[in-house]
Amino acid sequence: GPDEVGLDGLQREQRAKANAKSHEELTKKLDALMESYKERGFSGSVLVAKDGKVLLKTGYAMADREAKRANAPDTLFDIGSVTKNFTAAGILRLEQDGKLRLEDTLGKFFPNAPADKKPITLTQLLSHSGGISRMYDSEHFDYENRDNTVKGLLSIPLTSKPGEKFEYSNTNYFIAAAVIEIASGESYETYMQKHIIEASGMKDSGFCSSEKLDDKRGAMRYEDGQNKGSVTDWPFTWGQKGCGYMVSTVGDMWRFSEAIEWTDFLDARAKELWFTVQKDSYALGWSVLEVEGKKMQCHAGAAPGARSYL
Repeated sequence: GPDEVGLDGLQREQRAKANAKSHEELTKKLDALMESYKERGFSGSVLVAKDGKVLLKTGYAMADREAKRANAPDTLFDIGSVTKNFTAAGILRLEQDGKLRLEDTLGKFFPNAPADKKPITLTQLLSHSGGISRMYDSEHFDYENRDNTVKGLLSIPLTSKPGEKFEYSNTNYFIAAAVIEIASGESYETYMQKHIIEASGMKDSGFCSSEKLDDKRGAMRYEDGQNKGSVTDWPFTWGQKGCGYMVSTVGDMWRFSEAIEWTDFLDARAKELWFTVQKDSYALGWSVLEVEGKKMQCHAGAAPGARSYL
């Protein structure tokens, strides 16, 4: 765990001590900034950490306006497409455990796939570079049936040859969730909960409508001023699995971030692949950007009544 981090960890602690004063200043600035956002309508929770120390961990405005329940560091939110980080980690973990290989093609998992989709590799799937269209319709989904859903999604024409172009598409991650089930022999939720969520030390997270989620802490989904219901009682079916609808807290996302750096729920090779850009600054479930000479690894998410950013 993070206590046995060795040299890098010691350096980080020394940095934290040396910068304690400037960290205090930074916390004040961050809080003032967030208060100004709150006045302009921001509602949510934020955690900022530096040198292994949490500087800001605060909720702003209301998680439930009707019940006057405020957002807090342990409020549950739908993280939307930030879930893609996790789905990609699920595939990497299966590779680490010898259950599949990233070079495997869709033809291996879906022998009845159309001929043009069969050669798409898992690497291409996770990096949105397999040519799979971002357009899909409710008619392509059988919400209760995985294989019918995959069949429907794979019936959509490709927009480019596998490996040629980047096109961000949720469809890639619906299919990745199906691969996780086939390769692991478990449901997507069960596999992910055990091997990624719990293995990375997260304590409060799960998928929409899971019994593991604490209903009392769920944020409501507000869209255009309308309350669309809590994040915890939203359905989780094919049409959500893999691409989104994971529920978490800022504290848990911080635990996840720390685990990436300091624990081995994924081994070093898997982590390296996770962050290796394939096309257009997209790796496997991560955007990897250069910002003012520093490397930034991030992802944004949007879901009904929810926005997230890691």
